[in-house]
Amino acid sequence: MNSTEQVPVWEPRDTVNECTVSLAEMFPDKELFVFYHKGQRDSYTALTLYTLAGRFADRLRRHGFQRQDVIANTLPNSPERVITDLGIILAGCITMNLQHLLVDGSDLYHTARKSGCKCVIMSDNEQCPTWQLLKPYIAGDTDNFITSISIDHTPEMTSSIVVTRNRTGPRKPLLEDLTNSDEEVFVDKVSPSDLAVIFCTSGSTGYSKLVPRTHADTVNCLLMRDVAWYRKTYGQTVKITMYSDRLLGWIGGFSFYSTVAAVTRVLKDSYTLDESTTSQDFWDAVTNEDCTFAIMAPLEVEKRITHITSSGGVFPKKLKYIIVIGQPNTKEQVKKMFLLSESVVVAYGSTEVSSIAGITVQEDNYESFNCGKPSKGNMLRVVGDQNGLCKPKEVGTIQVKGERVFSGYYNKLEHPDPDTLKAFTEDGWFNLEDCGYLDDEGNVFVLGRNKETITYGAAVVYPGWLEDQISLHPDVILACVVPVSDPVLFHNICACVKLSSTSTVGVEEIKSFCDQRFLPNLVSAYTPRPAFYLIFKEDFPELKTGKPDRLTLKRLAEEQFGYKKE
Repeated sequence: MNSTEQVPVWEPRDTVNECTVSLAEMFPDKELFVFYHKGQRDSYTALTLYTLAGRFADRLRRHGFQRQDVIANTLPNSPERVITDLGIILAGCITMNLQHLLVDGSDLYHTARKSGCKCVIMSDNEQCPTWQLLKPYIAGDTDNFITSISIDHTPEMTSSIVVTRNRTGPRKPLLEDLTNSDEEVFVDKVSPSDLAVIFCTSGSTGYSKLVPRTHADTVNCLLMRDVAWYRKTYGQTVKITMYSDRLLGWIGGFSFYSTVAAVTRVLKDSYTLDESTTSQDFWDAVTNEDCTFAIMAPLEVEKRITHITSSGGVFPKKLKYIIVIGQPNTKEQVKKMFLLSESVVVAYGSTEVSSIAGITVQEDNYESFNCGKPSKGNMLRVVGDQNGLCKPKEVGTIQVKGERVFSGYYNKLEHPDPDTLKAFTEDGWFNLEDCGYLDDEGNVFVLGRNKETITYGAAVVYPGWLEDQISLHPDVILACVVPVSDPVLFHNICACVKLSSTSTVGVEEIKSFCDQRFLPNLVSAYTPRPAFYLIFKEDFPELKTGKPDRLTLKRLAEEQFGYKKE
């Protein structure tokens, strides 16, 4: 692959649907997605995506789904995920990522009710927790494309689409079935103001909030037009290929850059939930595809660096740049990233805003926590407790206003959504719930989440969500979750547990209980569960009010488990 080959001139249209059609017509052979699994390459061109997703859209409409119906997708990163997400959008429906972190499924059911989703797409992989949760509720014949499902918790979700790769079972593998089909390709004539996707906040904040985005948002606001790598896509001299294993259901990993911006994306096929692939597989894919850059979280970068240093080797060809997202970064972290890349883009974003700010860093000139200047179309301010403006370098709460900011949370149960009312100030600024400051040049420094929240890698954890689950143990009187410093995740999680005076359980029993409450995430390293435990009985630190003394607990946890810089 020649890195200097000409890049076709491409300007996005007004909707995702128009982009998909135009790309297939103008550049049918352009590879938009290249999946790797155990060394095997599987690519999808603009024409292939249009054809397979369009046939999937045709099936949806023939089975009665209407424009703006919400369809939940639980598939992992895979060709099937790309095709079904795009097919839902081409049908004029709304695709929504449906997360499942709690064993009892209460988080999944809550999101399904709030969104009013009509259908859920899931894999029949026996390792998949969502399949194990919902399989007993399937009421229809699973041989069919659409299968009836009946769950008291989610009365509007009456249909399911079960996806398989098993050629010996009753169902046909989805992609094989669509490829061999003679069905029509359906593309709805949607409006730019129609919703295309509903993103969910991380889910580790408690129950997910739902962030709706229109076709216009997708084309105009989510693609970071002011970032250099994006503009180069329309240039005539450089071929842009990115590597990103960010989850396709999250705003930082959705398929927009390929289906709208025509950027070739290389990623791991995680359909089997098999984590046996290694950092060497990553480097092989990057080398084979001559990737220009990668979008990564700091934990992913750390894994790649560890692989290189432990093997005693050096990556023979550095990436042009890494875009690092998801959490605050220290100078030491960023400095190590230059082992992999010629430069580093530190990006600051959120589900509700997409790109907020960013800075391109050259070696040895980065200040810890600097996220650069606001992205085009954004305005930032930092305020104190009474929304008074902070002076430069005075720490406060970061707020944003601009064309990228969403208009409010999606909620079919309550209107207006209570979280929307709390999220915006009277004069229209969105509260990011991050603490930080602006310097004299207008750069924003993000220090972490406000108050008691924990920045756990790319996830934001509200302690109360974990504490409620831990307190269900019969011997637990009180649970208090606090952050401890971590060189990669920024924060790790410590559970401080007060047991009854007669309890005989110890750390291992409490840990085992937590492991049964919180699902293992087989695709992402960001599984929000405690890594450390402090067990108390009579000597649990409390304030005079009887509330937990979180500052003392945090200090004790930090002393025992926090990162000690050498």
